[in-house]
Amino acid sequence: MAESSVEVLGGAALLLSLEAFQKKLEKEAKQGLMAAALKVQSQAKQNLTDDGTVHMGRLRSSIRVRKAGDGTYVDVYTNVQYAAAVEFGSRPHFPPIAPLSDWSKKKLGTDLGYVIARKISREGTPAKPYLFPALEAERPNFPEDVAAAAKAVFR
Repeated sequence: MAESSVEVLGGAALLLSLEAFQKKLEKEAKQGLMAAALKVQSQAKQNLTDDGTVHMGRLRSSIRVRKAGDGTYVDVYTNVQYAAAVEFGSRPHFPPIAPLSDWSKKKLGTDLGYVIARKISREGTPAKPYLFPALEAERPNFPEDVAAAAKAVFR
């Protein structure tokens, strides 16, 4: 039986090119992910503004974006203690009066801090979602955002 063989020239160079292509594609996809996260951040801040939830701007300015792990995950987060109470509402509790006094003086022109605190102690606070709606608004665009960034590799 006759033997035959094929010699592939440039195989090593092809593998190096494919590895470089993969790294570029991964880099661009991660940039697309970050771009999508920045859109969520921006929309969350806008949601707070549009809802009239902003008093001093602390919650709005605390919304951040960070890479997690190797960059294939991105967090949009806030470290403000009351962020969850704004997003999801709260059960009845007696809150500190001073911030409510400051708020009512600014918004209503008079100090109603104690009265507002009593109402919260009976009824809690309603949810004013800002982050989850921002994520849901960006969700349909996410595949296109990442794909558009990855297409830059082909240009």
